[in-house]
Amino acid sequence: VGGHLLLNGKLLKGAEGGGICLETLRGIDPSLATPESIANALPEFPPGHAMADGFARLRECFVNLADRLGSAEHARTGAEVRIRRVAAERDQYKEILAGLSDPVVAVDQHGEIILANSSAQSLLGVRIEESEHPALESLGRCQELINLLNETRRRKAATNKQGEISLMDEAGGQSWFRINCRALSGPAEVVGERATNHGAVAVMADISGLKAIQKRNAEFVSSVSHEM
Repeated sequence: VGGHLLLNGKLLKGAEGGGICLETLRGIDPSLATPESIANALPEFPPGHAMADGFARLRECFVNLADRLGSAEHARTGAEVRIRRVAAERDQYKEILAGLSDPVVAVDQHGEIILANSSAQSLLGVRIEESEHPALESLGRCQELINLLNETRRRKAATNKQGEISLMDEAGGQSWFRINCRALSGPAEVVGERATNHGAVAVMADISGLKAIQKRNAEFVSSVSHEM
């Protein structure tokens, strides 16, 4: 009104009106700020007022910041939900792996053991902590497994490899295992636009019973041949 600000029925001069607006801005709670609340909280200067253009841009800036803050808060809430979901799925996978009777060993692209379920740790005589990733060579009692995992992860293309190994237990008994080794998908190191190393996972199936049957069959055939 005549170059001054009319606020709640009170006529304020330019400088006084600017001070009132600044006090209003300072009193806004950022955690409760929304574009609508900021637009309603800040009075508008009449056209022609010395501070009209400046406070109009300031109002627009605060409204945009409040809108961006709301979007960031929404994204943060969504990220927290996804993190909790991923953590729950990870715990489920760990329980499933821990309950498998077949030994499972996984290594990353650097040849460090990132997973070994309880069956694998008991069979291979190694203890794997979540915070520690020992080198694959720590499985010294099973060189064949080390070779298969290294060959699989060093292939330029993802591949599967199989093999059979025999291990001696603490009692001196012999156990046979068929190893199915598969490349792990994931971020690979890129050199000249071609992937070099991958991770790898090995699943060991106990075939000691099958080997015993094969041995008995071979002995039976040998005995019959000898008698004939």
